[in-house]
Amino acid sequence: MQVKKFEARTMKEALEMVKTQLGPDAIILSARDNNKSYGLVGQGSVEITAAISDESLKRRQFAENRMPANAREQFSKSPARMQKSIIEQFVQNHSQNLSPKNNTTNSATTTKRYADIIDDESAHESAAQIRIKEAAQRAWETMNDDVPSSGQNSADRNTTSRSTSAFASPFKALRNSLSFDKDETPTGEVTQLKEEIIHLKSMIQKFQAVATNQTLSAQQSTNTANPYGIKEDFKEIYERLLNENVQVEEAVDLVLGIQKSLPLHKHKNKNLIEGMVAKSLLEKSLVSNHTNENQFHYFVGPSGAGKTTTMVKMASLKSISEGKKVAFISTDIYKVGATDQLKTFAQILNVPFAIVRNLQDWYKLEPYFKDIDHVFVDTPGFSSKNPEEQSTVHSLINQHRASQSVHLVVNAWTRFEEMMSLYQKLSNIKIDDFIVNHLDQALSYGNIFSISQRTQKPIHSFGLGTRLPEDYEYATKERLLDLIFKITQNQQSKKEIGL
Repeated sequence: MQVKKFEARTMKEALEMVKTQLGPDAIILSARDNNKSYGLVGQGSVEITAAISDESLKRRQFAENRMPANAREQFSKSPARMQKSIIEQFVQNHSQNLSPKNNTTNSATTTKRYADIIDDESAHESAAQIRIKEAAQRAWETMNDDVPSSGQNSADRNTTSRSTSAFASPFKALRNSLSFDKDETPTGEVTQLKEEIIHLKSMIQKFQAVATNQTLSAQQSTNTANPYGIKEDFKEIYERLLNENVQVEEAVDLVLGIQKSLPLHKHKNKNLIEGMVAKSLLEKSLVSNHTNENQFHYFVGPSGAGKTTTMVKMASLKSISEGKKVAFISTDIYKVGATDQLKTFAQILNVPFAIVRNLQDWYKLEPYFKDIDHVFVDTPGFSSKNPEEQSTVHSLINQHRASQSVHLVVNAWTRFEEMMSLYQKLSNIKIDDFIVNHLDQALSYGNIFSISQRTQKPIHSFGLGTRLPEDYEYATKERLLDLIFKITQNQQSKKEIGL
C-alpha cells in the first residue's frame, strides 16, 4: 500500500489531487486544516492523507497506458466513479482477450462494481433483475459506438472495443450486446429480457425529466429571490446596507464589486467583507472641497428644510472661525417673519443685511459686494406657487457667475424618492451640492450616500441641531461612513455596557 499526503488551499483542490495522482480507489485516511501558511501568499491550507493498494494503482496505470492521449486527458477530468468503471472495463477486456472462450464465466465472477455494492437490497433481487444487471454488465464491457458489420472480423471488433469502450454510450452498447446473428433465433427469455430493459430505460428517462424540471424550478426560484447574483456569504452585508436606507442600485454595486474581487476562499470571512465594503463606500463617497470657496452662496430647497438656519451657521463659521467678511441677502419677502429673523442674526453677527425684491435691487447692491468675501442669499421655498417669486430667484441664480455655489438643502430623514423629486424639480437650476440638516433626528443615513451617487453631486455639509455654530460641520467621507456603519454609535454603546 502507498500512503501520500496532499496539501492545497481548499478541500476541493486537495481531493482533485488525490483523484489525479492515486485514482478513484484511494482511501482518505485523514483530513485537517493547517494553521501554518500555504505557499508564498501566506494563505491557510487543507491537508489530506490518502492511501491506495499497489494492485489498484497498477490497474489504474494499466488502463491509462492503453488509452490514446486525448482519451487519457478526458479520463483525468472525469468523476472518480466513472474512472473506477473505466479502469475495471479495461482490465476485464484484457482478461477476455486472453481467454475468449471463458468470457461468460469471467463476467459472471468479476468482482462487484461500486455501483452494485451500494445497493443494500441486491441480495434479494429477482431473477429478472439479475438478468438485467448481467446484460447491463456485458453492455458496459463491450461499449462499442457502432454495431459491427457482418463482414468485420473478430480482431477488428476487439480493436474497436478496446479503443472506444471507455467513452461509448451505455444504451448503444447494451443494444449491441443483445444483437443476434442472422441464423440465430431469439428465445422467449431473451425477448422478455429486452422488454424489461426497454421498460427500465423508459423509467430512467422519466426520472431524468423530473430531476431536470426540479432543477430548472429551483434555479428560477433562486433568480426571482436574488436577481442580482449576490452569494449567501454576502447577503448579510447587503441586507445591512438596505436597512441603512442605501438604495438597491448602490448596495448591489458595492457588494458585487467586492464579491467579484475577493478570492473564493475568503468569502467566509465576514469581518473582511464588511471592511472591504466600507472601504469601497469610502472611496465612492462624494464630498465638497472647502478650500477657496466661492463668493456667492445660494440656499434653495423646500420650506422647513432649514435654509435660513443653515445659512446663518455657515456665515458664523466663516466670520468667527475664519475671519471672513460676510453679508446676508434675503429674497424671501412672502414668508411672515423670514426677513426679520435673518435681520436679527445679521445684527448679532454685526454683518451687512439687505432685501432683494427684483433684479434692479440686486444691481444696486453689486458695487458693495467687492469688499465682501462671502455673500449668503436666502431664497423662499421652491414649493411656493408665486411665479414672480420663483422667477426672481431663478434669474439671480442663472446669471452664472464664475464664483457662485448653489446648495440644495434637505433633511436627513427625507426619503430618497422625495430627495430625488426635489432635485428633479430644480432641473432649470444648476445644483452644485447638497447640505443635509437634522442628522440628530434621523435613524439611518444611507439615503444621503445614494442621492449623492445617483446625481453625482457632492455633500457639502451637515446640520446636527440648533446651536450656532457648534451644530454645523463640513462633510467628510469618514463622517458619512461613520453615519452609515454607525461606528461611533456602536463604540459608545460598548462603553456604556462596560465592554
